[in-house]
Amino acid sequence: MANTVLFLDDASRFIGNLDEEAARKLSLSMIDSLKRIKKRNNKISVNLNVPIGQYPVSDNWALQNILVGNGYREEWDFIRLLNSRSPISSEIENIIIEQLEDKEFRTVNGNKKSVALAYASLLDSATVSYDIIPDWSGPTVDVICDTLEDDGEISSLNYSVKNVSTSDHVTIHEEWLRTLGLVESPSVDDFWNERNERFPMLRFLQRTKKDLSDLYGASIPYTQAINAISTLSQDSQKWERDKAWPDFSIHATNESETRRKLCWLRDEEDGENKCFGWHVRFTGSFAGRIHFFVDSKNREIVIGYIGIKLSKSI
Repeated sequence: MANTVLFLDDASRFIGNLDEEAARKLSLSMIDSLKRIKKRNNKISVNLNVPIGQYPVSDNWALQNILVGNGYREEWDFIRLLNSRSPISSEIENIIIEQLEDKEFRTVNGNKKSVALAYASLLDSATVSYDIIPDWSGPTVDVICDTLEDDGEISSLNYSVKNVSTSDHVTIHEEWLRTLGLVESPSVDDFWNERNERFPMLRFLQRTKKDLSDLYGASIPYTQAINAISTLSQDSQKWERDKAWPDFSIHATNESETRRKLCWLRDEEDGENKCFGWHVRFTGSFAGRIHFFVDSKNREIVIGYIGIKLSKSI
């Protein structure tokens, strides 16, 4: 089972200079929140976009400058362990970076840009922040995501991202924290070895095993992909004999004519090139897609791609 990652939000640092005692108090309060979180869920890890020692507290202090000496060895061991267990793989990093090329995440109230809020939104996770900036003072952060669309227009969506900056927030999110990442999902090897028994009316192209391995680096999208595959399997088993297509219980759509050119794959079973333009979604903001081909003759659904919304040929 992959660990579930939370994101330390350096955008929540104090903008300006703090005196040493105030900076130390702020950093220790953040670490205390992490300790309380870990008591609720031992599978939690944390991720940040700078080396842990360089994580800023304010414009004039970083953790490595404020928590100095043997008196803070326990704190350093604790946060380094949480950071070293982060499950985000290079493939997941690349997927998210690709999505962020045309997106900008910022707080609604203070209009502050935040990479951590972007990652937490895309992976349905949460941020851990300092309790000093109003945008991060509550158990959720209101976020707006601006996206540059293909036609040059900018669209905006609002999100509410879970946040922990005080011990009260840990209590508010306690049930979510206890269950986060604890839903048992098969490993990629177990899934692949058991796919025919688990999903008898689904067939997977060989290339999809790597797709699953890439997603396994972030537990929530991987679990959601497995759930969507299970739903497709259930739909295929309810496929009525007199119908050419199954009835889908989750929203299934075909790509536009121009985007269908991205969806052609060779089916290794018969050697034919087929369009895998039909797809279902398995997350919201992460824009996860499962592309498939409906084989009416053999009455099976062929899975060809599991991953981010396509921007180039599979």
